[in-house]
Amino acid sequence: MSRTYNAWPAAMRRETAASYLDMSVAEFERGVFHGKIPQPIMFVERERWSKVALDEALEGKTGRHMTDWRSEQPLYKSQPQFNPASPAREAELNSGYAFTPASLAERWQCSAQSIRAMIKRGDLTALSFGKSHRIRPEEVARIESCVTEPRKE
Repeated sequence: MSRTYNAWPAAMRRETAASYLDMSVAEFERGVFHGKIPQPIMFVERERWSKVALDEALEGKTGRHMTDWRSEQPLYKSQPQFNPASPAREAELNSGYAFTPASLAERWQCSAQSIRAMIKRGDLTALSFGKSHRIRPEEVARIESCVTEPRKE
């Protein structure tokens, strides 16, 4: 089902964003999963895609170079997991591997239910397909970079 708007909303549902890019919802979800389309933001406890982010992603694909304002920040430069030019990050992004709640639970030594609870609370961003979830490697890296070692007493 295709929708036509005279003025597109600033924050769009999945179906609206797919229509905005003239794609099927399945094609749109594949683009999000592979990082070619920006991740949604949580807005009023719902996933929404920013029209500005979609426009910027499209401009980036058409040859207009979009600079990342974070690239000149000291923290961004010093942390390889945040730096898109980092070889480690490139390897992660190109691996094509997405975590399931069970595989991530094994990595983090917790239960799959704990991972699903993090997704439900919005602490962990995941792509949902019905009842199954997939977590992108860069999301795992983001969470792991925030975790500190326990204090030794």
